[in-house]
Amino acid sequence: MGSFDILEHTADIGIRAEAATLEALFEQATRGLASIIGIWRPAAGEVVRIDVTADDLGGLLVDWLSETLYLHDTRLATFAGVAVDAVRDGRAVGELRMVPLECSETEGIQVKAITYHNLSVERVDDRWVATVYFDV
Repeated sequence: MGSFDILEHTADIGIRAEAATLEALFEQATRGLASIIGIWRPAAGEVVRIDVTADDLGGLLVDWLSETLYLHDTRLATFAGVAVDAVRDGRAVGELRMVPLECSETEGIQVKAITYHNLSVERVDDRWVATVYFDV
């Protein structure tokens, strides 16, 4: 398992996630994003497969989170769960469980986009640590 912390910024908001594996790191980052938006609601839900590619780990995390944000926006749904199967060779594969929103209101902050501002994904001792900011 891992964790995430919310990071305040003058114009954006971000998270610092950490976990023992890259897969768990992407899961924690997804949970952090969903918590900021106010749509993390663990439950049973429709499984949606995600498969993204990028040239580096930072770009891969941005693309993964951008895809989850896109799915939330287009399906008007909450995140009920996330499972990342593999992060390697410039590819992240997994699934997001989603449940339609009962109404259009959430108790969080509207996130417009995932940014590259101060983006980092790195190995620190025996943990993976990521910092990513969102345009709000």
